[in-house]
Amino acid sequence: MRRFYLHKRAGIYYAMLIDQTTGKKLPARSTGKRDKAEVRGIVRDWLRDGVPIPSNRKQQPAGEFSTLASIISGIRSANLTPTDAEKLVHGQRMTGEHCQHSLSRARVHWFPAFDGKRLAELAMGDIRAFYHWPMPSPQREILFC
Repeated sequence: MRRFYLHKRAGIYYAMLIDQTTGKKLPARSTGKRDKAEVRGIVRDWLRDGVPIPSNRKQQPAGEFSTLASIISGIRSANLTPTDAEKLVHGQRMTGEHCQHSLSRARVHWFPAFDGKRLAELAMGDIRAFYHWPMPSPQREILFC
């Protein structure tokens, strides 16, 4: 069984090591080198001594969400829109731009219609009334797509 694979990205060699116990490929790591012979020596060192942790990455403290229970509790107490919740469930990223757009839409349309109610406090009647809230139809189509 092979112990590693090498491939190039933008002229730099990346090494994909193989976990010897499971036989699965590990995520590719950059060697930072362009010479294949030098790269093989680096990868042999990694196999012997272990793959180094990049020095430019800082260990971030776990903070208040250090256990699975605290993470789930934090998500349950957060005010998430259905779209945000769906993105979390499907593992998609919520960028800052997405959050700004969502907050902007909420300020313009949701806050005036729901009088400060939180998502968990809404009843089906509130949502039906919101659908008929006075707004131009193109905006309604954008909101309900």
